[in-house]
Amino acid sequence: GPRVREAHLACCGSRLPGRRGAQAYHAAHRAVAECLQALLREAGFDAEPELDGLLPGTRERPADVGVDDAPGAFTLTAPGVFLAIDVRVARLHEHSYLADERARPGSTIELIETDKRRLYEARVRAEGGCFIPFMVDEFGKLGASATWLLDIMALRAAERQRSDFRLGPAPARAARLRATWAASLSGALHTAITAYVHQRLVASLRLSPVVGGGG
Repeated sequence: GPRVREAHLACCGSRLPGRRGAQAYHAAHRAVAECLQALLREAGFDAEPELDGLLPGTRERPADVGVDDAPGAFTLTAPGVFLAIDVRVARLHEHSYLADERARPGSTIELIETDKRRLYEARVRAEGGCFIPFMVDEFGKLGASATWLLDIMALRAAERQRSDFRLGPAPARAARLRATWAASLSGALHTAITAYVHQRLVASLRLSPVVGGGG
C-alpha cells in the first residue's frame, strides 16, 4: 500500500524530507523504475513492478523491479533465482555529498551503491534472490551495476535479433541498444523532474499577487 511504498522510498533515498521534495523525487524514482521495467521486457526478460512481499522484519519491499531468470544463454541469475532491482535517484546537491563529489566526481554513486549492497544483498540472497542496486544521479549518469545490467540486456536483445542481418553484427546492435536505452532512462528522469518544476512554477504564479495591477 501507500505506506509501504513511502517506507521503501524513504529507505532507498529517492525522496527528500518534506512534502515538496518527496513529490519531486517520488516522480523521478517512479519514472526511472517504469522505464527500466519496459526496457527489460523489450530485451526479453520477464520484468514485473515491485516484487511481492516484504523483507523479513521490515516494511520494505525487496525491489522496485523484479526479474525472473531468463531462458537461454543470457541469464541474469542462477536457475530459479529472481533478480531484485532497487532503483535509486542520487541527489548530488545534498550537502553531505558535495565535498566528496567535488573532489572525486562519480564517488557519490559508488558510495551509495556500496551501502545498498551492504544493507540488502545478503538479506535478499537469503530470500532466494539476487540484489542489484540500479543507481542513477540527477543528471542521468548510471552507476556500475546499472551499466552492467544495461550491457546484459543489450546483449540478449541483440542475440534475439540475430536473424535480421540488416541490423548488423551483434556487438554493434548491442552497443546501439545500450546507448538508446541509457538515453531513454535519462529522458524519463529529466522529463519527470522538469514536469514537477513546471507544476510548481505554475502554482507559484497563480498564488503570487499581480504586480502593477489594480483599479
